Amino acid sequence: MGHGILPKSTSEARIKENFDVFDWSIPDALFPKLLEIEQARLLKGSPFVHETFGAYKTVEELWDGEL
Repeated sequence: MGHGILPKSTSEARIKENFDVFDWSIPDALFPKLLEIEQARLLKGSPFVHETFGAYKTVEELWDGEL
């Protein structure tokens, strides 16, 4: 499962400008705040589990016990 990207821009200057989005970083002082955000799984993984035919037999096995 993946995502393909189709560029909208055809102007060389605009394409180069779009690459500037990668020239940033998260300030070190912000990391503690980000760690305060509560985490939750939106997808528990049950579609990827099957007792007989699945690569994972249980949800716990899929997540290595990190539910």
